[in-house]
Amino acid sequence: MLRAVKVRLYLTTAQQAHLVQAYSCVSWVWNQSLCVMSQTYKKAGKGLSAYDMKKQILGKES
Repeated sequence: MLRAVKVRLYLTTAQQAHLVQAYSCVSWVWNQSLCVMSQTYKKAGKGLSAYDMKKQILGKES
């Protein structure tokens, strides 16, 4: 049997600010990756894999 639990978090102002900043960073990386993948597909007709994108994000392009 599946169960669900609802949880309500009461964050401090500092915690809220930290979550907003973290989400903003993640959103920016996602949008940049999407842009790179789209441009690569338009130029080469072939997209990048998730593995290739992870290598680029981590700076391990070899």
